Order: sequence, then structure tokens, then C-alpha cells
Amino acid sequence: MRLLICFLLLFTVRGCAQSEVKSIVYDASSRGFFYHIELSENEISIRDIREDEKGMVAPLKSEQWDQIMGIINNLKIDSWESIEAPSQKSHVDAAAIATLMLKDSDGDTIGETRFDHGNPPEVLEPLVNTILLLAETVEKQ
Repeated sequence: MRLLICFLLLFTVRGCAQSEVKSIVYDASSRGFFYHIELSENEISIRDIREDEKGMVAPLKSEQWDQIMGIINNLKIDSWESIEAPSQKSHVDAAAIATLMLKDSDGDTIGETRFDHGNPPEVLEPLVNTILLLAETVEKQ
């Protein structure tokens, strides 16, 4: 019985966390590089200058948000802490460090992980590539 309750609690918490995602933040930085993307259901914000508080803001189509949420819902992640970065170049300033965060409606972090910009963990590659592609598309407009 105790095992069943633990399983149901784990399943509920995991399902809730993914459906509670209200914003996604991708941040990559090093001493001479800065790139910040924030997505919500209605807009995407991109900054490539640290001091620029607003950056470029563009509307996000519902299909684009749905695509991202579909990717998130298909992630096979037991815990964000268990995600291992495939490389550690950012530890010696050979790459910018990237942070990916999923946030709920209160702005609290649901999941967060760090890795070298340009080399995400395999499990996160579809999500990271989609976010970067969306940002690139907005920047070209």
C-alpha cells in the first residue's frame, strides 16, 4: 500500500510539473558572451546584451508554444538533477555555460539544468534546438 501511494504521488507530481510550465528560460553566458531567451505562452523575449533589460520581444504563436509543450511532455526525465552534461568545457572557459529552466505561474523553478552552450544533454536536445531555432527565426524578422 505504501509503495502504491508513493508511486501515485510521484506520478502526480511529475505530471503536474510538466503541465504547470508557464515559462521557459534559456540563458547562455561567459565572460564575453551573453544570450538570454525567455518564452511564455504568448511571447518570446531575446537579449544578447547584458545591460539591455527589455531586448527583442515578439509574439509567440499558439502552435509554437504547443510544439514546445509537446516536447516537454515527451521528455524522459526522472529528475532534473540526474541530467548529466555531455561536456564540461564551460568549467575552463572553453564554452559558454547554458542554463535551461522551466518555471511555473508563480515564477518558481520546476526544473533546471546546466550544460555547455551548443552541446546540450541528449535528452534535452530537441527542446533546446527548438528554442534556439525559434529565437533565430525571431531575430531574422
